[in-house]
Amino acid sequence: MDVNTPAVLTGPQKTPLQGIRGWLILPMLGLFYMLYQTIIMMYLDILQVKSAWHLVTNEQSDFYVDGFSNAFYMLQMAQGILIVLLAWNVIAALKGLKIAKPLFIISMLFYTVMVVVSRFVFPNIFGIEIEYSYIINVVNSCFYCFIWIPYVLMSDRVKQTFIH
Repeated sequence: MDVNTPAVLTGPQKTPLQGIRGWLILPMLGLFYMLYQTIIMMYLDILQVKSAWHLVTNEQSDFYVDGFSNAFYMLQMAQGILIVLLAWNVIAALKGLKIAKPLFIISMLFYTVMVVVSRFVFPNIFGIEIEYSYIINVVNSCFYCFIWIPYVLMSDRVKQTFIH
């Protein structure tokens, strides 16, 4: 062996990062968490309004609120759309579809908007008591967006995984 000849090390080649492993599992768990939270949010909204529904929707009642029923139905419809969007996102991510990446970003942003609307805007408009413990939900959803949207946009693993 000549000392002037460079040594060539033949080690195992690194395989490209792909699949839902590593850090990518955390956003996937986040999708399931958002789905769970949206279902709970929808249920709690219905529970909160159920006891006073006949008072706020009856025009002869002293507690009648004009437009409450339409706004509540719109809120529930938007939460239903979010549930479908999150379920579609989970399916697209598990299949490795290319649509999963933009769908993930849209889902996170829509979830954050829905938390704010459901927990603060809707109650404020119609004079319903706001539970300020829901601030944690808003902070969590914003924090989640600020961490995972850049990861989804920049990560090589995400680029290698969602290619179909």
